[in-house]
Amino acid sequence: MIIKLDFEKAFDRIEHQAMLILMQAKGFGQKWLKRMKDIMESRTSTVLLNGVIGKTFHCRWGVTQGDPLSPLLFVLAADFLQSMINKAKDLGLIQLPIPTVYTNDFLVVQYADDTLIIMEGDARQLFFLKALLNNFSLAIGLRINFNKSMMVPINVADEKLYLLARTFGCSKGLCPSPI
Repeated sequence: MIIKLDFEKAFDRIEHQAMLILMQAKGFGQKWLKRMKDIMESRTSTVLLNGVIGKTFHCRWGVTQGDPLSPLLFVLAADFLQSMINKAKDLGLIQLPIPTVYTNDFLVVQYADDTLIIMEGDARQLFFLKALLNNFSLAIGLRINFNKSMMVPINVADEKLYLLARTFGCSKGLCPSPI
């Protein structure tokens, strides 16, 4: 089956501290980490109420849309999701739907804030994937909107479809009938 994930306000939710920890774990140098921290800590917002400028506050989440650095930070977050899914595969919690010759990575396709995950139509594996996605959300700050996300079953028996839809948590209209 194919799972299309919808991230709620994707660029507004990335937690700065989590991104700095992630970059450090990926081996980014101290000079880079300091610059990134300075950039992230320099973001401020001000409330304008009835034409009166209010208090300025520092932002701890989000990346600026239009900033050339923002998509790169989002790619780092997506890479972390790929690593988590690969670890779940290595632990035997989920399995590759199709054996691959060129890579051992799980089938995850990422473009901007759109994510597709291709996996077996198995309720147990879907349960583990959903738990993994919830842990990813807690770690990075990106929230997955399961009501807007989509599960497209391919060659899944009708009797399994209801269980899969309930496990994934999508609403009736977003879990189409099997292809």
